[in-house]
Amino acid sequence: MDFIVDVTVIFSSYFFLQQLEYRFQTLNDSWEYLLPGFLSVPEELTHSITRITLDNIRLFHAELSDLLRIFSVGFGKMLLGFFVFSFINMILSFYYSIVPNNNVLREFNFDSYLVEFIPYLLNLQNVIWTLSIIIAASRVHEKKRKMISYLRLIKISNLSANLKTQVKFFMNQISAFESSELTACGIFNINLNLVVSILILLVTGLITIIQMKEHPVLLQSKENLKKFIQSLTTEKLNNI
Repeated sequence: MDFIVDVTVIFSSYFFLQQLEYRFQTLNDSWEYLLPGFLSVPEELTHSITRITLDNIRLFHAELSDLLRIFSVGFGKMLLGFFVFSFINMILSFYYSIVPNNNVLREFNFDSYLVEFIPYLLNLQNVIWTLSIIIAASRVHEKKRKMISYLRLIKISNLSANLKTQVKFFMNQISAFESSELTACGIFNINLNLVVSILILLVTGLITIIQMKEHPVLLQSKENLKKFIQSLTTEKLNNI
C-alpha cells in the first residue's frame, strides 16, 4: 500500500511538473515573435497586434505562476513527507550497514542477506524518485526565469507609450510572482540546491547517529531489527 501511495505521488507530481515545463517553454517560444527589432516597428497596426500578444503572454504567465502556487499547496505536504521519511530511511540503512551486528550476521543464510539487501534497493528507488522531482522542478524554474532575460532584451526607449505600459506591467508582475517557487509546504524550495543540502544533512546525521550508537534507543532498534529479520528467516524456512 505504501508503494502504491509513493508511486501515485511521484508520478502525478512529475506529470504536473512536466506539463508546467512545456507550457513555460511555449510561453518562451512566443517571445520569438516579439523581438526588440519587431517591437520598434513604427506602424500603428503592428503595435496594436504586438500589444494584444504581449498582454496575452502576460496573462498566460500569471496563470502559470498561479499554478505553481497551487502545486506547492496541493503537493507540498506530500512531497515533504516523502522527502523526510526517505531521508530518515537512508540514514538508518547506512547506519545498520556501517555498524552491523556480527553475531547476528553469522546466523543467516543467503535468504537473510537477500532480506537485508532489499532496503538498499528501496533506498535507490527513493533516490531516483527524489532526483526526478528535483530535476523536473529545476527545469520549470529555469524556464520561468528565462522570461526575465527576454524582457531585458526589449529596448523600452524605442517603444510606443502603450507598449511601454504593457512591458512595465509585465515586469511588475514577474517581480510579484517571483516568490511563487516550487516549495515543499513552504519549508524549502525544490531545486538543485536541495541535492547539496540533502547530502550535507545525510553526512551530518550519519556521523551523529554513529556517535550515539550506544544510546538505549539505537540499541533497542538494533535488537528489534534482529528479531524482525529472524522472524522473516524462520517463516521462510518453515514454508520450505
